[in-house]
Amino acid sequence: MSGDNNDLETPFTCPEYQCVAVENDYPTLWSWGCNDQGQLGLEDVINRSSPVQIGALTDWSFITGGANHTLATKTDGTLWAWGENIYGGLGLEDILDRSSPVQIGFLTNWSSVAGGFYYTTAIKTNGSLWSWGNNDQGQLGLGNRIRLSKPVQIGALTDWSSVACGYYHTLSIKTDGTLWSWGYNTYGQLGLGNGIWRSSPEQVGSLTDWSSVGGGVYYTLAIKTDGSLWSWGDNSSGQLGQEDILPRSSPEQVGALTDWSSIYVGGYYALATKTDGTLWSWGDNLYGQLGQEDMIYRSSPEQVGALTDWSSVAAGGTHALATKTDGTLWSWGRNHFGQLGLEDDIWCSSPEQVGSLTGWNSVAGGAHNSLGIRGFLEGCGVTQCATNEFATFLWKNQNTNSTDEIHVTCKGMSDLAPSSSTVYLQIYNTTSSGWENIDSDNATGADTPITLFGSVTSGVADYYSTGNWVNCRVYQEAI
Repeated sequence: MSGDNNDLETPFTCPEYQCVAVENDYPTLWSWGCNDQGQLGLEDVINRSSPVQIGALTDWSFITGGANHTLATKTDGTLWAWGENIYGGLGLEDILDRSSPVQIGFLTNWSSVAGGFYYTTAIKTNGSLWSWGNNDQGQLGLGNRIRLSKPVQIGALTDWSSVACGYYHTLSIKTDGTLWSWGYNTYGQLGLGNGIWRSSPEQVGSLTDWSSVGGGVYYTLAIKTDGSLWSWGDNSSGQLGQEDILPRSSPEQVGALTDWSSIYVGGYYALATKTDGTLWSWGDNLYGQLGQEDMIYRSSPEQVGALTDWSSVAAGGTHALATKTDGTLWSWGRNHFGQLGLEDDIWCSSPEQVGSLTGWNSVAGGAHNSLGIRGFLEGCGVTQCATNEFATFLWKNQNTNSTDEIHVTCKGMSDLAPSSSTVYLQIYNTTSSGWENIDSDNATGADTPITLFGSVTSGVADYYSTGNWVNCRVYQEAI
């Protein structure tokens, strides 16, 4: 399933059994849960019920998961994969499982990636869309049902903005705000008004105001730029939030509210946050994954507790994770493989804190796995710059009013000439095809943190609507 997550975390899609996270100062990678296919990246197949660091590298920028495989990008734009590879979903030109991260090719221009049920989709910095892995239902969007073990471009267009995967269907939004879908469609999850499968992208209606989208097992949720929430597809557990269990084959608004901020799509249930920081849930609740202190399913959104400090959220198949604004990490739902990170296998029907650590900024979840980033909000580092040098990262606009702010704390800045080197926070605007400065400060030495704060306004945030990923960088001028 794929959904919408905040800050450094990117659309998650339907992984099984594993969890991954990124840590403080410089982003380190962690994992826990089921590891029968090596999906934890720990060079073995032993399950974990608490976080364990993957290697010693500190340049990870983003993580997500597929069925039993994990995908990650680094700050240099490279793409990495590990875990189950039965259908070539790792993109390594074979079908051999990996138990530690392996780079996919040699390119350094990967922007975002999403993992589906044994398949993967990704977008490059030039806006091109790529896919590989299982294709039995045409979910790769290549006009056929041929499985692939390496990335292949979907068409020739370069205007793709974001992508999300369900179990067997794929969804993507273009830079013009149009929504496209393809793959399995028996339940109408493609939103095309029928149940006919598609093996290549087809536009969902004619509207141009789609902001973010997420795919569940056989259903889809999306938010528009006006903050309204929409759903379609299978509704057997009330996961569409329409106060019934009737399926839809075209988008239908969920209620009349326009204050929805982000969506997180699980197996047969969903989570969402509003602009006031509240958390809501609906759909299947067999394992307490709605966080409502019971196991009763809901067919319309219901608030989880009364708190207004939820930051990033993730919906796995039958479990959920979330961070709060104080940096703490919380989990609830099924815990059969230790995927809640609570050092046991006891299920929870309400949010429970994962350890005592803070600094968690974003999370993602799969069928039985969890993903998260721990560290500075857009943690990065630039070290010993003798020439122009930068660290890149991804950022997501979370404000439905088309303005938002980026906070970056950097360490390891050059101390060769601390008073004569300027450090810039920049955002890439594909409309003008260039980097734009939104804040700057002077380098103050290798061990002194620099905090950059930029307000994203006007054309940049309008162009990158709520929920889309933006390429950013911290840039240090020549000294």
